[in-house]
Amino acid sequence: MGGGGLAATLRDMARFGEMLRCEGSLRGRQIVPASVVADIRRGSDRGKFAKAGYTLLGGYSYRDMWWVTHNEHHAFEARGITASASTSLPMRRWSSPGSRRIAIAASAAK
Repeated sequence: MGGGGLAATLRDMARFGEMLRCEGSLRGRQIVPASVVADIRRGSDRGKFAKAGYTLLGGYSYRDMWWVTHNEHHAFEARGITASASTSLPMRRWSSPGSRRIAIAASAAK
């Protein structure tokens, strides 16, 4: 999932988000080390991020190509250039800690 583009269906993105929600495990297999997911969730320096001026993402940080919310649900997001997004849960507003849901949003570029 480098910064050069990704072709995936919504179902693929949901599976990827589910794997991250489950600490890198999917269907009983450890796909990504849990330590990698924990490192992403930890995020980065929110003070440095705030200086970038992303007013819509107050309290966030950016780490390893993920937008980290630092909210009570420990959610983090992947945001695409054409408004596609994947959020690993528990996710803000749409679930509570321990939730089994992930949210995927996609739109077409005009």
